[in-house]
Amino acid sequence: MAPNASEAATITYANPAGAQNFTVGANWVGGVAPGSGDLPTINGVNGAVNYPYVSSAVAVQRFLIGDQAADSGGLEIRTGGTLTTSLTSAHYVGARGTGIMTIQPGATANVNGPLNIGWGDTAAHGTGTVNQLGGAYNGTGASGGLILGVSAAAGPLAASVGTYNMQAGTMNIGSSLVVGQAGIGTFNMSGGSVATGNFLQIGRTGTGTFTQTAGSLTVNRASGDTMVIGAAAGGVGKYEISGGSLSVTTTTGPAVVANGIAAGTASGTFKIVGNGATSIAIAGDYKQYVGSNLELTIGAGITPIAMTGSATLGGALNALFSSSPSIGQQFTVMTYGGSLTGTFGTFDNVVDGPLGPNTITLSLDYGTGANSAVVLTVVPEPATGALVACGAIVAALSCRRGVLARK
Repeated sequence: MAPNASEAATITYANPAGAQNFTVGANWVGGVAPGSGDLPTINGVNGAVNYPYVSSAVAVQRFLIGDQAADSGGLEIRTGGTLTTSLTSAHYVGARGTGIMTIQPGATANVNGPLNIGWGDTAAHGTGTVNQLGGAYNGTGASGGLILGVSAAAGPLAASVGTYNMQAGTMNIGSSLVVGQAGIGTFNMSGGSVATGNFLQIGRTGTGTFTQTAGSLTVNRASGDTMVIGAAAGGVGKYEISGGSLSVTTTTGPAVVANGIAAGTASGTFKIVGNGATSIAIAGDYKQYVGSNLELTIGAGITPIAMTGSATLGGALNALFSSSPSIGQQFTVMTYGGSLTGTFGTFDNVVDGPLGPNTITLSLDYGTGANSAVVLTVVPEPATGALVACGAIVAALSCRRGVLARK
């Protein structure tokens, strides 16, 4: 639904000087503050200074922030404030224009319908940002999803851009989370907890990036592809985890994490950085297709992908080291409780480390094929017998000479 097609009465913020309370009628065109039957539109406002704030309980049908190309608007939900919407129609932050919404610690947003962050039409494409510093975001009901980067580039228009910065607090979405539907979507998670009631797609037909450095991410749907990276033809998606936890589940049958799609016309990257993540758990299967990648940055260790189901492998496995390992040291990439089908189509076994490019040599073991593990082992450099991972064994100069001799 287009943002200016509404069952509700449209009431526009009047742009007073300085941030003003949402519930003060004088701050709105017409002199009446929005109520439960209204659609508040916040336009023509300096998004950094002059936008309304919610500090008590406020109910509206739905809301728009930054509705037109030349407009910017913002909304802040402060500690003790609650914003509740009633319609299952879409809400917008950055619809054609620029929009920002901030959720402070102790604040609550109850959004009964999808929230589009960065939307556009044939007139203009928007840029939207939501910063959750704490509090609670609740996408209520089966339609309460979240979509970042909704509109693709078209003609002279650049793609719409949607960003969600999750620093603390809770997010519970009754429906799906799509990062990069057709435009550009970014989800930065540095704390708090996120839980979905349907699938997570990163890069549907657009470009999506989900970066998790802390916090708890739980993806749950009834059945089927639960978390998909590069979800449809033309989609480019990347999920990167260096801290916190990832849990992928379903209510019926095995969950599926799909890295790319079977047709090979989408690109996905699942990246694990070190062993800072407490767990990467899939209550089901992991499938990686042609054109997609599993990337590892191995430090003191690497957090493995632990699945109760089966692994179907293709695409590429890429690794590098941020610290020097020892010869014979092993790193578990994934464990599977079911069967293993296929192998990585591409695997470069001579990789970069702290001593420079191509200084560590690896072997790859896929396990027994049932209830087993995929494991990397550091081995001696084969061409010269030099210990390529020799930072822990011999002097760096000797190691570098061995590598130069091989080349």
